[in-house]
Amino acid sequence: MGCLTGKVIKDGKDKDPNGTTVKLIIAGVVCIAVSLLWQFQQPIIKKIWTGSMTLFSGGICILLMAIFYYAIDVKQIKMPFRWLKVYGMNSIVAYGLAEVIDFRSLVHSLTFGLEKHYEEYAHLILTIGNYSIVLLILIFLYKRGIFVKI
Repeated sequence: MGCLTGKVIKDGKDKDPNGTTVKLIIAGVVCIAVSLLWQFQQPIIKKIWTGSMTLFSGGICILLMAIFYYAIDVKQIKMPFRWLKVYGMNSIVAYGLAEVIDFRSLVHSLTFGLEKHYEEYAHLILTIGNYSIVLLILIFLYKRGIFVKI
């Protein structure tokens, strides 16, 4: 059964992919709208993950899922999203690397202190570089067929 459509999906193909996309968009917008109304009673606070924050972030996730479902499954646009597959196949490794190892000093060395010249973007340069190194490690693991599972 399709989760939101109630239709049977045979051979991995949705009978009404545009309808599924619309239903995902509606679900995401409803979650966001309810959370914005709920914030008057319980503010959206990320630090303590209030119920309204959880509903709001869930709505954003559903909207993103609708966009990616439409682009990848309906329109068959796969190449620009390949990095998501690489990241998802070893997401535990990505999380571990990002939390345990900070590659910012390596990025600083590789960019020869570029962030000194762009002080307002220094944090952004180091963060993008940090996660780019993590992605390169994940690409290496993906190409070698190494997948960490728990």
